Amino acid sequence: MLGTPTWNADTQEIKMEDRVEPYRLVTETASQTKDEHGDDKQHLALHILRTKEWGLVWEHVETRTLYHPLHPNISQGALRMWVDVFRKDENVPLAVDITPRQAEPFVLRIVVWNVEGVPLKDDSIFGDKMSDIFVKGWLEGQEKHQKTDVHYRSLDGSGNFNYRFVFPFDYKQTEQTIVVKKKKHFYSLAKTENEFPPKVALQVWDNDIFKSNDYLGNIEFMLTAMPQPSKDGRHCSLDQLRQHNPHAREIDLFKQKIARGWWPLYTREKPEEEEDEEEEQCCGCLSCMSCARKAYTRIEEKLPLLEMDHPDAPIEPTLQQAGSIELEIEILTEAEAEVQAAGKGRKDPNEHPKLEEPQRPATSFLWITSPWKSFRYIIWKHWKWYIILVVVIILLVLLAALIVYNFPTTFSKWMINSILP
Repeated sequence: MLGTPTWNADTQEIKMEDRVEPYRLVTETASQTKDEHGDDKQHLALHILRTKEWGLVWEHVETRTLYHPLHPNISQGALRMWVDVFRKDENVPLAVDITPRQAEPFVLRIVVWNVEGVPLKDDSIFGDKMSDIFVKGWLEGQEKHQKTDVHYRSLDGSGNFNYRFVFPFDYKQTEQTIVVKKKKHFYSLAKTENEFPPKVALQVWDNDIFKSNDYLGNIEFMLTAMPQPSKDGRHCSLDQLRQHNPHAREIDLFKQKIARGWWPLYTREKPEEEEDEEEEQCCGCLSCMSCARKAYTRIEEKLPLLEMDHPDAPIEPTLQQAGSIELEIEILTEAEAEVQAAGKGRKDPNEHPKLEEPQRPATSFLWITSPWKSFRYIIWKHWKWYIILVVVIILLVLLAALIVYNFPTTFSKWMINSILP
């Protein structure tokens, strides 16, 4: 419970019972609420409401729980009211427009140009490390994601795409939230309005045909506070991310409108000392490390959770860089998007900017649909001398068989020609 506030008109301060220092009406406090109605005392009270110390709301909002007579002890929701009380002898100010702010339509375009240095997860039949890379992305709150085509058989962790994602969305600039309207259930008559932070997620995956895809890395950022991009992939590092470098620079894409460059991809991994080791047979004693570890785990589960800054708190997974990605990210209003039309992927209208087909190496192909390329770039590359040796042996065997087959006839003719005059 909060203590009772006491107003002191002489010192222009409000004293709270649970706070040692009083709140004083200084120039800074008055300037923060100068656009508000009311006297100095009301300005200071509004300033107290807006501080995070008490966890109060920003305005004079009353909240009342709703009940039903048939279920008097069960809450049926809450009613929140903005209450203004004025003295009869005061001039009542004009009513405040409380019409809910409407979300404005925007379009987010993300061009995925290239990736570099991503992990190689697959092994070919000849032991070569490779990955079939594709990029998947989505906007927070939207159920459908978009993904690029696949860069097959990347042998050095690089991939070329030249692929465009297009995400239309509704955005409230004051609240800095994305508005998504959808039915809560399939049988609902009306759509429910949900608000989400303007967050973009991009993930890089290794495409597999006969098993589930392998996760390679990702990057997530807020459109209002996205990391400053690097000019090239060589200088792209985790220092661009605020969660790794507290002093990293960030940009507001709604103000800058467009950004192009390289961003780091990362994965979250535990430190080496906490990585899971191969399970050993437990003998039930505490002398071996396996049993001691399991006993400690059972005890740890019964302990209360520790604060993350506690010296005995578990270490959070660290960020490990998993390559880098080159992007061009642009935000347009709905009117601007209609004038500067652009299709998804490389479809028409392929403009702003125009995306050419990616220049991928000849070794980038799907082996099932390209048998000749599979022979040329996979089998011939590794078994060239074996194939030549087998062909030479086959030719020699055929030559020997031809000689043996024709030897009796040739020898008989020679003998007859030698004996008979």
